[in-house]
Amino acid sequence: MNAPSPGSHELTSLHTRRAIDGDVVSLEWLVERLAPLLVAHADYRLGPMLRPYHEAEDLVQEAWMTAFRRLSTLELDDGQRAAPTLLKFLSTTITLQVQNLLRRHLRGGRQLRRGAAETLDELPAEASGVITRSIRRERHDAVSQAIEELTGADREVVLLRGVEQLPNKTVATVLGLSEAAVAKRYERALGRLRGKLADSVFAELPA
Repeated sequence: MNAPSPGSHELTSLHTRRAIDGDVVSLEWLVERLAPLLVAHADYRLGPMLRPYHEAEDLVQEAWMTAFRRLSTLELDDGQRAAPTLLKFLSTTITLQVQNLLRRHLRGGRQLRRGAAETLDELPAEASGVITRSIRRERHDAVSQAIEELTGADREVVLLRGVEQLPNKTVATVLGLSEAAVAKRYERALGRLRGKLADSVFAELPA
């Protein structure tokens, strides 16, 4: 597997610390960098039942709203990589949102969900503008394209192992594979992604 680009995780950590201090430029940088993976993750979690009624971008917006409120409590030790920490927190938030949506859907209460636009009104105007603009921007960048070009099985493994950071054993149970098969598939897929875009967020996914 190709090694992560040296310095990529330091840059993300730097922007994270600046965003914690209220720097909206760094916040926008973070949202932009992580958005393609998070939108793909939200779309995967929505699945065929919820996808016709809800947009992945809305879920990512709301996850960032929650993250923004808690950034000040996020502590990064020296040398700790920020991207995996943020991805795990945000993807967990998205998964919980989807679980709530599913319960409401099954009760016939889809209309009970608050929209992203409404909840973003609770944020400081500058921060909400940054999040909305960054998530809603039309995406045809190399990272999004690389994710779309993965086979469905490889994309699923990357999202579960790399974004949600579930252990091989859990992913193996979900996908009906052996742990060895999951590890091999993830290593291969992540290696391809890093080979295409060595300095992208793929370099910061846990191996």
